[in-house]
Amino acid sequence: MFIAGSQAIALQFHLSQDITFWSIGGISTISWSQLRLIVPFFAVALIAAIINSPAITILRFGDDTAISLGKKPQQTRMIAAIIVLVLSGLSVAVVGSISFVGLIVPHLLRHFVGENYRYLIPLTGLGGALLVVWADLVALSINPPFETPFGIITALIGIPFFIYLSRKGGLRL
Repeated sequence: MFIAGSQAIALQFHLSQDITFWSIGGISTISWSQLRLIVPFFAVALIAAIINSPAITILRFGDDTAISLGKKPQQTRMIAAIIVLVLSGLSVAVVGSISFVGLIVPHLLRHFVGENYRYLIPLTGLGGALLVVWADLVALSINPPFETPFGIITALIGIPFFIYLSRKGGLRL
């Protein structure tokens, strides 16, 4: 329903190409002014995520363990949810909907880094950035001089990965 509404608005105001490109994802239309606008919010949210990471790691052991260690599970979950909403909202607002980056990178890195979110959160950010740059380079080389939205590349990687995860019940390398 929301996609249909977005498409109707795009057609009304002759924005269909921009909306289509944004819905698939791309970085070619990002300007420095957009980055200057979001970087302070993004930095604060990322720092908050890293500060909150030990409490998130403790939640893995259950609410009773977290409470016995002096943590408040509901409060930790609420803070984490707000941080995730801010970070993902800022990302989607600038580059559009990039499919599967948030599914592929954390699952792969968890296998190598472990479950300590103090390391997993910053490394996932770096890994996601590397995947986006790699997918953009591949997308740029498909049909030069035209740009293929790199969300297509991440979807081509992510769909088989998602099927693998759903069949196996998790990543087992």
